[in-house]
Amino acid sequence: KGAVIAMTRSLSRELGAENITVNAIAPGLVDVEATQYVPAERHALYVNQRAIQRAQLPEDVSGALVYLVSDGARFVTGQTLAVNGGFVTH
Repeated sequence: KGAVIAMTRSLSRELGAENITVNAIAPGLVDVEATQYVPAERHALYVNQRAIQRAQLPEDVSGALVYLVSDGARFVTGQTLAVNGGFVTH
């Protein structure tokens, strides 16, 4: 994850002169087929430590993506947007 964040910042500096924005989305544990292998205890940990205590759905992430590709975010670059329901690591 650290490499993606560093690459996002670096590319935003390189491409900013061309008015190209580069951002990243850092989702939490999204409830999809690909995450079904994650043990139930781990799913519970993510849900219980979120401010929003429900399963995270793909639609929860896609809204952030729509924002970042819209004109509303045309001056947002080099950022990593955490879309995780307020998950806090202890």
